[in-house]
Amino acid sequence: MAAPRNMGADYVREFDAMYPALASTHRVVFYPFFLAGVATDPKLNQGDGLHPTAAGVDVIVARILPSVEALIARARAERH
Repeated sequence: MAAPRNMGADYVREFDAMYPALASTHRVVFYPFFLAGVATDPKLNQGDGLHPTAAGVDVIVARILPSVEALIARARAERH
């Protein structure tokens, strides 16, 4: 999750720091921005400018996969 950049520098700085801090406190795998690499690329978004195309989803999956694998590995290790 990332703050909208039009909210002002102080808001953006505080908001953007919130989720990494929570993830660290609660020991969760943190993925900073689900739409990284997609949100600002018109070729990867549908005509509404909000929802990814199939190609955009492919980018999301490729980028988030290492975090998902880390989460699975952590869950397996904690079970044993």
